Amino acid sequence: MRAREKDALDTGQPVHADPRPAIFDFAAMLAARGIKLFLFPMPDKTMLEPMQLHGRYTGAEPSPVAKNPGLDALVTDARAHGVEVFDPSPKELLPGQKPLFLAQDTHYTPAWMEEIAARLATAVKRAVPLAPSAAPLPLRAVPERVERVGDLVDMLKLPDGQRLFVPQVAVTHRIENADGEPWEPDPESDVLLLGDSFTNVFSMDSMGWGEAAGLAPHLSLSLGRSVDVIAQNDAGAFATRQALARALSGGEDRLKGKRVVIWEFASRELAVGDWKPIDWAEATRGAH
Repeated sequence: MRAREKDALDTGQPVHADPRPAIFDFAAMLAARGIKLFLFPMPDKTMLEPMQLHGRYTGAEPSPVAKNPGLDALVTDARAHGVEVFDPSPKELLPGQKPLFLAQDTHYTPAWMEEIAARLATAVKRAVPLAPSAAPLPLRAVPERVERVGDLVDMLKLPDGQRLFVPQVAVTHRIENADGEPWEPDPESDVLLLGDSFTNVFSMDSMGWGEAAGLAPHLSLSLGRSVDVIAQNDAGAFATRQALARALSGGEDRLKGKRVVIWEFASRELAVGDWKPIDWAEATRGAH
């Protein structure tokens, strides 16, 4: 953080390198409305599967998981400010373990995403007294085969028709209602998920991995209740907070009736994100 702030002074481009003021200010605004903040820094692929990059891992012994050395201190500070922290990272990677991330993509596999959604739902129900749903949510998971080359291949800017990489096949589980319609966010839900591309993958059709099969639909399935969503690819340190603030200041109270806000962002944002402050007093004035 010191190095980033020094570079910012040298270039004249201000940067807010410390995530804590933004997180704790957000949590305080939510707490004043009786809303619990869940912080969900999603581990990076290079943290959990470095052996696929360096090629020196034999697979015969457990592999340690890389971790931001400041994370434990952040978790301690966050909990002191009433913020729950959800970290889905395994303690270590075991021999023969199935991949956690898509081979050609920066995002997780559908199977691990679904496991994370179930664990996140359990953590939320344990920490927040959500009111019982008026009626069971009639959702079902329908297997769907999807295939494409991943975003890592996209970044290579190869010509159309390239044959170096073949599409990876994955099986997602599309969440549908009783009428067979794809899952949709519900602004009236008491759960709001803020997220980045890890929230959008498998749900945003333009990302190429299907729709209605991502984190939010599976969280909804595991919670047995509807979920509201604000998600934007990239810039997880700021983008979704800004989108929420704009909605509030425009008179759309996206926090009305909420009991919990889950803030998912790529964990690398803790090191490289710009944690710009938001004037929540001004933003929330427009929502009342």
